[in-house]
Amino acid sequence: MTKDKLDDSMKPEHIYVIIALIAGFLFYQAFVITPQKKLDAEQKVESAKELKYTSCIADAGIAYDTYWENNCSLKGLGHNCLLTTEVANQINSSFKEDKNRCVTLYK
Repeated sequence: MTKDKLDDSMKPEHIYVIIALIAGFLFYQAFVITPQKKLDAEQKVESAKELKYTSCIADAGIAYDTYWENNCSLKGLGHNCLLTTEVANQINSSFKEDKNRCVTLYK
């Protein structure tokens, strides 16, 4: 390739096209790809948070059932017994506090 041919291949129009392509690529990266990656990461965090919240609420329910049944057993009563209002209110209050803690932590 001669010098004249090389000079012809690098005309200003070609340089402008190359610059436009590079600018387009950078624009696409900055305003399409990067925000989408950020959105995907935020959605993963939110999904994990929702899973932890659901697990926390389930754990609160298990604790509630366990406390209730333990109190029934301690009093020599059968499964899913009727507890005194005072004891039932304490267990219900504890359950409500556990659920509120889940909301505070994960919502």
